[in-house]
Amino acid sequence: MSNMILSSTQAPLPLAHLVESFNYFENIESVAQHYTILPDGLCDIILFFDQQKALVDIRFSGIWNREINVEGPPNYSVCVVSMYPLAAEYLLKFPIANYFNTYNSVAFFDSIFCYGSVYSFDQVVAIFTQYFLAGLKPIDNRKVELFELIRSTKGHISVEEIERKIFWSQRQIHRYFTEWLGLSPKAYLNIIRCFNTYDQVRQGELYPSLAYTDQSHFIKELKKHTGNTPKQLFAKYNSGVQYYGVRS
Repeated sequence: MSNMILSSTQAPLPLAHLVESFNYFENIESVAQHYTILPDGLCDIILFFDQQKALVDIRFSGIWNREINVEGPPNYSVCVVSMYPLAAEYLLKFPIANYFNTYNSVAFFDSIFCYGSVYSFDQVVAIFTQYFLAGLKPIDNRKVELFELIRSTKGHISVEEIERKIFWSQRQIHRYFTEWLGLSPKAYLNIIRCFNTYDQVRQGELYPSLAYTDQSHFIKELKKHTGNTPKQLFAKYNSGVQYYGVRS
């Protein structure tokens, strides 16, 4: 990724359960760059800027259960707001179920950004932070605990166990996921389990972690979400394929 300028900053504490990070990517080459984004259980707001750093497009990417291949134009830059699922209800204030496995231009933020204007990364972070904090309402503790359990266990937990720990029925949990996020809780847990093996594979550990019952299960799930077996994914890492969604 030496042909990219990368910057990242964390959200302030009141947004910690909702925003994973603010990120900046700039292609400093005069040719297009190709990279692959692996499923990470997050949704994203993506701002695109031209060579003069003027805003040209805002897109929204929902949660994905498969890899996506992206081409970045020459000398382009993007700012990405990576958000946890709870952001749908508490920051965006609309269900993102229709954005599952999709990546489209949106007009949701036209009131706070002006197309054709130049923005620095710090300005983008400040604008979104102020906008989010201004509309933030108290968060249901059960929902906070739900996603904290999923993250802390790296997805290695059943919906039944979540129900017992947070006193929220499986039926209600399932309804929340399908209506707000566009997938079942079990499917989301599978994404998080798989996401937490990417670094393992990148480092050449091609056998399953405790989250998988055996090697065939591990291979099946990794191929489902990345299109590759562990061996193939490791080979691509080492051949120079640019992957995002891997926490180095």
